[in-house]
Amino acid sequence: MIAAEKIKKRERDKELRDLWRTPRWLFEAIQKYLGIQFDVDVACDAGNALLPDFIGKERDALVCDWGEPGTNAFLNPPYSKIRPWIEAAMREQRRGVSTVMLIPQSLDTAWYEYATESANETVVLTGGRVAFLEPDVELGLVEVRENPGGSMLVVFRGHCHQAGHILRKVSLPVMKELGGYDPSKAIRKKRPSKKKQPTLELAA
Repeated sequence: MIAAEKIKKRERDKELRDLWRTPRWLFEAIQKYLGIQFDVDVACDAGNALLPDFIGKERDALVCDWGEPGTNAFLNPPYSKIRPWIEAAMREQRRGVSTVMLIPQSLDTAWYEYATESANETVVLTGGRVAFLEPDVELGLVEVRENPGGSMLVVFRGHCHQAGHILRKVSLPVMKELGGYDPSKAIRKKRPSKKKQPTLELAA
């Protein structure tokens, strides 16, 4: 199928389902809100990395080091398998690497409860859902409003795995303001609406 037909039908490459791109404005807002500067982007590839220093497919981030002690890592992991990435963030935390995970808002899951054993903070993003960027470049680098749920940040601070955990929230509009989100420049793609079937009226 040629690209034009693929775009028209919005037929996304299924192999890219775990490669949704983080909007730049959100990446910038997270740094401002948490008061940190990211050094490395983890679990990405050359096409969607947000930093020059990144760990892509060429290296297995689940087993390799993410940096020296004091490194700040950004992690938007594949959502199909989150727990292995939590375990990796815990490993790096013990080494002194701080990690901020951008993951689905799932406070009632076993993997989240496990994460809070070491993570120091959860920041729930309220007041809307993040529109991530299309992972299939043939469909265009557009915001797609297909996020089925909310998002949250889980923060693992280096060498602080025994320091306790706090939960707070921040609204998405506030984060957009922090990140310099410009709605006039955003290209959005909504999920196609289902057409209602016409109803037949019975003659009297």
